[in-house]
Amino acid sequence: MPRTDRIIAIYRVRSEADAVDAKARAIANEQSVEMPLEAISDDYVLNAIAGRVESVDDCGGGEFVVRISLSAETVGAEAGQLMNMLFGNSSLHEDVILEDAELPASLLAAFTGPNVGMQALRSRLEATNRPLSCAALKPQGLSAPALADLAGRLALGGVDFIKDDHGLADQRFSPFAERVAACAAAVRNASAETGVSTRYA
Repeated sequence: MPRTDRIIAIYRVRSEADAVDAKARAIANEQSVEMPLEAISDDYVLNAIAGRVESVDDCGGGEFVVRISLSAETVGAEAGQLMNMLFGNSSLHEDVILEDAELPASLLAAFTGPNVGMQALRSRLEATNRPLSCAALKPQGLSAPALADLAGRLALGGVDFIKDDHGLADQRFSPFAERVAACAAAVRNASAETGVSTRYA
């Protein structure tokens, strides 16, 4: 059997005791190959890629900790895909909660964290001894000029970091390239006016 680096996904599962093993196998399947194992004829997929139930521990009260190993190869060193592998369709089930994850050395090396730490961020803002403030641009549906106006007003108000809200992408009402250019310009202009550095992300 090929051995690949494995992610250990730790789920808290509500279940009847006599059904938890089957539920754990279903989660392992759903979080990896998403189809009946009986329909897979490729040995590599079955032995290396398919999720495996590593343990099921009874916590009492109808709750279990289920440890499932997933192939690190399925992540491809992409943070979004790691979240997909950990949460996936199982996150839609009200009786399954992702509680923790243990990453193998290969993924820890791929996801080394931010390029700069808190001290570097503070240094860029000349804010070494005070709390930092952050605001998100929202709501979806505003145009790029409207979001830029909001970003400028937030910067004039002294907000340290202004970020696009997670719901903003490349929508018709606020195209990414237009929005970023407009918001960055608005924040630069406000910072020049106030003399206080604000960063837009």
